[in-house]
Amino acid sequence: MLVIGDLHGDYYKMTRILQENNIIKIDNEFSTDNEFSLDSVEILNDDIFIVFIGDYIDWRGEDIENPYDIDRKELVRGTYKIVKLLSYLISKRGKIFTLVGNHEDMMFRALKILDKIDKNIFNDIIDRVAGNPYSVMKDLAEMNIIDDFLNFYNWYSQGGRNTIEAFGSFDLLLESINNDEIFKNLLLFVYFEQEDGSRLVFSHTFPDDLDCVDRIIGDSITDKDIPLLIWSRKIWGIDAWVGAKTKPFDKKTILEVLDKNRIVRYFVGHTRISMDPGPNFHLDGRIVNLDNHGIINSKPFFQENFSFSKVVYRSYNSFGSL
Repeated sequence: MLVIGDLHGDYYKMTRILQENNIIKIDNEFSTDNEFSLDSVEILNDDIFIVFIGDYIDWRGEDIENPYDIDRKELVRGTYKIVKLLSYLISKRGKIFTLVGNHEDMMFRALKILDKIDKNIFNDIIDRVAGNPYSVMKDLAEMNIIDDFLNFYNWYSQGGRNTIEAFGSFDLLLESINNDEIFKNLLLFVYFEQEDGSRLVFSHTFPDDLDCVDRIIGDSITDKDIPLLIWSRKIWGIDAWVGAKTKPFDKKTILEVLDKNRIVRYFVGHTRISMDPGPNFHLDGRIVNLDNHGIINSKPFFQENFSFSKVVYRSYNSFGSL
């Protein structure tokens, strides 16, 4: 089993990890004409289960791997390449579980503004807001969509602008969202139950409401659990809703919840807590944090001889989120 953390547009990190673990081989990975093609991708191994923790999009300028010394414009396209390669692997290989991250959720919610405004008009607004976000406020007020726009701009200013640029245009991003396999296969959680009844659980983050862990195992989560599974940070002593420090869960409380649900390991991303390039193990290794985006040559989690008797997951789109 291979578990890969937050990518945020770092395409060459993803391909390095997949090639180092003999999942794929890519010939002529970067061509001088800047044309991206999946024709050179060869699938080497379709036995290993792969879990991606979420946050594939929205590069915000962090350090990313650049083995070919390419310019910023081409680096921005990393998000596009991640989406296309993952969609290809989902359709051709299988055994890939792609969790939704808060950045994907932000994007989908931001784009709901299109329910209230013509796409062509909104394209013009995007062009104008890139120079000065306040230049559009009068028009937005007249259309009664200021709140919707502020929701959009929250995503746009946290990497969304680069995501649009990665696809070449707003229209091409929308086309990808509607057609590419990764966006059809986003999951809120997945867990593997092993022969002895123990479980490995995966979600973008560890929920602030510990009862949510019970609902994961009982497969009874609701749409109210979505923010808990993509935004929570209390386990790291951070209030996700205001960004301030808060008292984290004590070790005994978390271990009791894990033990009750027979969870031997819970894998998360979302919050980078160290510059260590490897997976960060906490609470005697029971919580594994894989958010090492922005760290060059960071490592995934890998477990050999992985077997299980049951897999349970819940689709993000089952709640009508997309």
